Amino acid sequence: MRKRCNTKSHPHYHNYGGRGITVCPEWDSYLAFRAWSMSHGYQEGLSIERKDSNGNYCPENCEWIPPGENTRRMCQERARYAAAFKLLSPKQQEQLLTELEHSQ
Repeated sequence: MRKRCNTKSHPHYHNYGGRGITVCPEWDSYLAFRAWSMSHGYQEGLSIERKDSNGNYCPENCEWIPPGENTRRMCQERARYAAAFKLLSPKQQEQLLTELEHSQ
């Protein structure tokens, strides 16, 4: 979580820190993060997930979920983006693809 948000050399930084996603200052303390985790259902094998994928890692935007649930949510989100993309004109599609290409 921290490396994806803070380390520019991380392979997924562009999807997290590069988009402005941060870890809240409250979680700079391991004890605070651990306390939140234990009181919000943490168990071995679960994965931290942001409820709003454009939001930060913080208590009000995170939850613990099984890895398969994370995959299901990503597929649903991609399907929504694909449907929205089809509604754009060909010129808008081209412009969006060009912007995405230059942002990575």
